[in-house]
Amino acid sequence: MGGEAARIHEEYNIKALRGETVSYEWQVPTEQGVRHYMTSLSPIRSEGTVKGIAGIARDITDRIAAEDALRRSEESIRTLLDLSPFSVIVHDINTMDVVYANTNAIKQSGFSSIEEMMEQGLEWADHPYSAADARRKALASIEEGPQMFQWISASKDGSRFWEQISLMVLPFMGEDRLLAVSVNIDEIKRMETSLRLTNKKLQLLSSLIRHDVMNKITALRGFTELAIDSCDCVSLPLLEKVELSAIAIQKDIEFMREYDRLGEDVPQWQGVSFSVSPATVVGVEVLRDINGLEVYADMLFSRVFENLIDNSIRHGGTVSRIRLSGHQDGEDFIIVWEDDGIGIPAADKERIFDRGFGKNTGFGLFLTRHILSLTDMEICEEGVEGQGARFLIRVPKGIWRIKQKKAHR
Repeated sequence: MGGEAARIHEEYNIKALRGETVSYEWQVPTEQGVRHYMTSLSPIRSEGTVKGIAGIARDITDRIAAEDALRRSEESIRTLLDLSPFSVIVHDINTMDVVYANTNAIKQSGFSSIEEMMEQGLEWADHPYSAADARRKALASIEEGPQMFQWISASKDGSRFWEQISLMVLPFMGEDRLLAVSVNIDEIKRMETSLRLTNKKLQLLSSLIRHDVMNKITALRGFTELAIDSCDCVSLPLLEKVELSAIAIQKDIEFMREYDRLGEDVPQWQGVSFSVSPATVVGVEVLRDINGLEVYADMLFSRVFENLIDNSIRHGGTVSRIRLSGHQDGEDFIIVWEDDGIGIPAADKERIFDRGFGKNTGFGLFLTRHILSLTDMEICEEGVEGQGARFLIRVPKGIWRIKQKKAHR
């Protein structure tokens, strides 16, 4: 057992004989390594006098090894976190007090040490957010799982900056803790603001130029029509060509105005059935067999079906029926648009989506494809010539859902 262990036993035996209940750890070197034990001593009394000692010894070598491995693991984790380019702050899951912060988090928050941060506390409720907002974010990460969001934080000196924050519950220092990992996105936000302002200026300039050109084109068409009415037969064909050119320029400018609106607003969930009106075209039966389907799309999504209707009427010949339906294909959803017109030649199935292709402007299907592409939807034509057009819109997983009707009591 060794002299040191014998001295420890003697010391605690004396305490037990004095009436104390004691527990202590001790160790014994062996050829296989050091073995660790815990001994508990309780005095045995008779008529108020200690007559002896009852002792229990347990081998705790495995526990000591596990604690040592955990300590080394936590030291390694702390080292890695300190080297991380991200800010990492660990909070007590009940009190929200800071229990750990890496070097980057301490520096970004404006404190000189982790002790100062823990003493003064970290304020997550700087304007425009409230303490209630911060609590809701923390509670959501605890009850619902990891949360990711953008947040305006403030450092000790009052300076404010944007952060991308991830909140999650993870074991740390032997307990479940709330881990906040963040990265400073102040520069990205400034760039976004600058880009947004630049786009607004460009859109304003484009709008002013379009408006001015449209006024001049309108005047040109008016003068051309007057000239046609009063000209001789020799000049008439030339003036008619001038008018056609003016009309073409006018349509180009109208297309530019429509195209500039793409991506202008944040995409929203939209009901597909509501995007198509059965009364859109007189004399054409429109069947909608796609109730409940919603897609996450650009706010110009309804123009997709306006353009498909226009295509059916303009190029489908004697179209009498249009049907909108759909079905699930794996994790995607396929929206099907069919008419009973003359169909589209095989050689033109892809060309119809090119700008300028077609008997008229050719902009409708070009615009349709771009509206859909903003949220990763795709469109193609798979009909048989002579049997009608058949457009398929593939809606990928995550941007479609079926909204169930509420039951009425």
